[in-house]
Amino acid sequence: MRLKFNVLTFNDVAHFLIKNNSKDDQAFIRTAIGRIYYATYLKIRAKAKMKGFTEVDYPGAGGVHKKLMAFLDMMSDKNAFLISRDLKLLMKLRHNADYETHEVTNNDFIAAKGLFDNIKLNAQNSHWNF
Repeated sequence: MRLKFNVLTFNDVAHFLIKNNSKDDQAFIRTAIGRIYYATYLKIRAKAKMKGFTEVDYPGAGGVHKKLMAFLDMMSDKNAFLISRDLKLLMKLRHNADYETHEVTNNDFIAAKGLFDNIKLNAQNSHWNF
């Protein structure tokens, strides 16, 4: 039997990319931000599925990523609200890194890392545990 992929290793990949980015290369920074986002998104989505989340339409939601955040927003759980808030900000950083051509800097990576850390902390302080 194959072991299930640990999505949090995407976070390790992100840090590897930044550590080995000797030329301040945009592609490294942009990819690292994306890996942090997907490590977080996939982990929270798995936890949400255990709480009844399905990728069906929620009012005002568009796309599976926004559907997850809508699901979190509908819960009466303070930590779910905080996770959703930070996940939305992290998604915006990932969107900018993937789709926009303006400069992305190490500060954007640091912001993404901070959001990951906040989400992890809020998750560990609740039943959303990472």
